[in-house]
Amino acid sequence: MAAFLRPNPNEERENAMTQTSSRLLRHTRPLPGESLPSWLLRLGQLNSYTPLTIINGLCLDKLEYDRIDCPLKAVTYQRIATLTRLDPTELYTLTSHRLAPTLTPPTDEPEFLQLPSGETVPALAQSIAARQLYPLQSVQFCPVCLKDAAYHRLDWLPLAAAVCLRHHTLLVQRCPKCSNKLNVLDIIGATCQECQFRLTHAPVVSVAGDEFGLFSQAVVQHWLGLAPAPAENHGLPEQPPTALYRTLDGLRRAVMMVRREWTYLHPCDLTADFFPCRGKQEFTPAKIYVLYATACKGLIEWPRGFWEFLDAYKKRDGRTPQGQILPDLGILHMAWLERKWRHPLFDFVQEAFDQYLLDNHNITPSLLHLRRVEDNTAFRARFTYLTEADAARLLGTTGGMVKRLVGMGFLVSYQEAEKDT
Repeated sequence: MAAFLRPNPNEERENAMTQTSSRLLRHTRPLPGESLPSWLLRLGQLNSYTPLTIINGLCLDKLEYDRIDCPLKAVTYQRIATLTRLDPTELYTLTSHRLAPTLTPPTDEPEFLQLPSGETVPALAQSIAARQLYPLQSVQFCPVCLKDAAYHRLDWLPLAAAVCLRHHTLLVQRCPKCSNKLNVLDIIGATCQECQFRLTHAPVVSVAGDEFGLFSQAVVQHWLGLAPAPAENHGLPEQPPTALYRTLDGLRRAVMMVRREWTYLHPCDLTADFFPCRGKQEFTPAKIYVLYATACKGLIEWPRGFWEFLDAYKKRDGRTPQGQILPDLGILHMAWLERKWRHPLFDFVQEAFDQYLLDNHNITPSLLHLRRVEDNTAFRARFTYLTEADAARLLGTTGGMVKRLVGMGFLVSYQEAEKDT
């Protein structure tokens, strides 16, 4: 919502500065798990500001451009701390920056910001936030939580979060009555500003009986630092949360490429309405729930679960596996295994995939150009023939001479050998 960006100098700011001093007159502490914009708007409500968004102008008045929902500058934290009497370090914990250690891919250069104390803390890049978080103009909520207390929770922001782990219910993304997108003002008022529907009356969809679906949500929110670790581990690999989340994210994106059918999808009552699911504009909490539960199947009982995921992915959309890596695995191989998972933190994935190839694929000349095959002696040992370049190197001659030797019958070509078998 535009109100959470620094406003230009205008009448709203002038009105605000006549209504307050450098400190707010009335104060309240953030509620458990509350997001910074939610708390600031509630402070505006407590101090009788009209409109409530005046509070944002007060926090950013005469400062250089910054975001009020997720500040990057120490001076902004200091201004908010002065107005609200809340320590800047605690203010930081109300922002999505606290998700940065997990959401920032290991292949990206990490970003940092400095608090007024001089402490350097992780910062979430806006480009990552745009991919991994819901914008404040389109938030989700738990109707049962709103009945308890009307405020916006930080753990409703991640794209991967589809369930309230406290009540075991799907989150709600739009107004159930008018289908309008909801913002933080709607949430703290527990009312859709468009049609005046009471959000506490939104239908509740329980997933309490879906043990694995709840596990997948619990583990994702745990990696993000928003929930305790689930009691059951299901054989997840012992790796840093950032590596596990990025691996899960790649599997999730591969699942999104399925067009019409896949028996491997996480079985639940929500699966029937899964397709299409190829872009953020088509996401619903139900689809996100199925997406991440399905992707999570590829991480459990490591590496067996990963191998089963690969086997199943080859048969997506009713395909018949061709025995060729690129057609069979598509984007999972091209974008993830060969690019985005090329970092030391993903060695566990690469090693599992190498073993999968050794156990399930013939090492043919079509695979020899792959870096993993070129660099791995185990793959070379499985391929009983040499390339012309390898033969020339071993014989201490040229590629042209190797071809002449093949023509004279002293060497046998791979194609001719296959005809004889």
